[in-house]
Formats: sequence, C-alpha cells, structure tokens
Amino acid sequence: MGRSSDLFMDRMSGAGRGESPCLNCESEPARGGHPFCSPGCRGEYEGWDFVYRIYDLAGFDGYAGTWADVKAHVRDRLKNSQVRGRWELIRDKAEFVSADTGRSVFVVTRSDVETDRETF
Repeated sequence: MGRSSDLFMDRMSGAGRGESPCLNCESEPARGGHPFCSPGCRGEYEGWDFVYRIYDLAGFDGYAGTWADVKAHVRDRLKNSQVRGRWELIRDKAEFVSADTGRSVFVVTRSDVETDRETF
C-alpha cells in the first residue's frame, strides 16, 4: 500500500468501536459509533440551546437541535402517508396529534444542553 492509504487505515482503525474520543469534551469515548458521548455534547458542539428528543408510537426516534429540525424530521417520517394533524404544546413537551383519530403520533421533549448528559 502507498503512504496515503496507510494513513487512511490508521485513522479508520477503531472507528465504530467506541475507541475514539468525543468531538466536544475529548475525555469520554464515543459509544456505538457516535462521534459524541451524549446529546448534550453534540448540542454544545453544534451550538444548540436545547436538545429535542423525538418519540413515535414505537418509542425513541431521534434527536434534533432546533424546532425547525423537529418539524422536518416529522415531515420526512410522514411523507408517504396521509396523516393530517396539529402540534399541541404543553410546557417542555409537544405532541403531533392526528386530525383523523385524535391520537398523538409523535411526542417531542425538550431539555437544556448543559443538563443533558444522558448517553446514546
């Protein structure tokens, strides 16, 4: 192998095994192939004010850093279905409620970046 491919393989060794440090705090190893040790570290790195956790009917569905990202995530997940609904906001929780059934399809919770240190 040439010099550049050796360097590439050195950088890729251990990728996805939790051996590389977190991109933000650099102290804890990243888990499960994530570049950050927690959503809070990801939020600090990307300049988020809050961490939004998105849940669907089956459980946890993803993270977002802004409300626009939350709406885009839900819109992408519902793009092939005919679900009509509205957002209901209650303090630090929001629900996307179906207009047809009256049931919540997605639930979003919000927490501060500084206090959110739950690991992935």
